[in-house]
Amino acid sequence: MTRLLVLVLACGALLISTEAQEDYHTLSDLVKSGVRLAIIAANENSNYHMNFFSVPLNKKVVTDFITLRIFLKPTTCAKSNVVAHRDECPFDNSKPYINCVVCSKFTDVTFNEPFVDCKTNELVDQAHQNYRKKHCRVYLPGGTNIHTSVSFGIRRTRNQARGSQEFS
Repeated sequence: MTRLLVLVLACGALLISTEAQEDYHTLSDLVKSGVRLAIIAANENSNYHMNFFSVPLNKKVVTDFITLRIFLKPTTCAKSNVVAHRDECPFDNSKPYINCVVCSKFTDVTFNEPFVDCKTNELVDQAHQNYRKKHCRVYLPGGTNIHTSVSFGIRRTRNQARGSQEFS
């Protein structure tokens, strides 16, 4: 009886971890592009590959501008040069979620000068949410000039200058 219970629990955990991975394949190409940007940013500060976990329904698309909230989860796979979701990598459930925001003007599935910010979920407090809103608002109609935005490359440089946070 105990063995059966352990088997049922193990199968349930496997189904839960692969359920989010299956959802990745149903995302639009534009959202997948945003997920790739988030994985690149989160992988910079980790020893393990980050995989897509979810995109809450609060994504905002305004004409040619998108803001995505993306949750990633560390996996048991070592970090590699692969910058996309990897189906073969199971989640490491002992590690916290990574909370990312990607916002940018876009054309088709290409992000133009995206702002990408990823942090361990527990570290995203109200002040950090305001920081993200400030940078994503730059692109919105009526906001400041697009050229004052923080691009992905500049954001990375600022993190390195401040000392980056490790996600592993």
